[in-house]
Amino acid sequence: MESKTNFLRAVTAGHVDAVAWPLHLGGTLIVVQTDLRDDRNRLAGQTTQTRIVLRKNAG
Repeated sequence: MESKTNFLRAVTAGHVDAVAWPLHLGGTLIVVQTDLRDDRNRLAGQTTQTRIVLRKNAG
């Protein structure tokens, strides 16, 4: 449904690690946050996503 990213610093060398975890696990909505960190463990970006859960009807 929605995705918002805040870019906090440029990463011009090395690598970026991403770690994601759920902030909310509901019946119809899921909210996930992802932190992006450079190889010196400095926060380079953060994404928050809201996702809708679509369920397949039985039958």
